[in-house]
Amino acid sequence: MVTHIRAKHLISERRACSLMKLSRTVFHYRRNRANKDTEIEEALARLAGLHLEMGFGKFHTMLRREEKGWNHKRDNLGLLRNEAE
Repeated sequence: MVTHIRAKHLISERRACSLMKLSRTVFHYRRNRANKDTEIEEALARLAGLHLEMGFGKFHTMLRREEKGWNHKRDNLGLLRNEAE
């Protein structure tokens, strides 16, 4: 939207963001988390394939025993992505 306003009215990025009530930081933000979670997803898929009777709590404990430094929120995110597929 900001890009469209800039092109149409020939105004600066700062002005276009201001008109849209959008922070310039938000305008330039690029998410780069995709690569971090693939390792978690693979580990959870491996555990889920080996232990069909267990749930997330056990998987989290097993990953912690393997000395993976992930917190439970990232583990859970990986599990949810695997279930969606």
